[in-house]
Amino acid sequence: IAALSMSRYIERMADHATRIAHEVIYLVTGEIVRHKDGSYEKLIESLKE
Repeated sequence: IAALSMSRYIERMADHATRIAHEVIYLVTGEIVRHKDGSYEKLIESLKE
């Protein structure tokens, strides 16, 4: 049970670190990287066909 709890806490810490990194990138470059996985562009391209 302790290992399961620890894995949850580590996952939350990783999520927080990712969120902080996204904020830093936005503050430095003005670029929003949360929506840069390419899925939106793929959807638009598939709708054009």
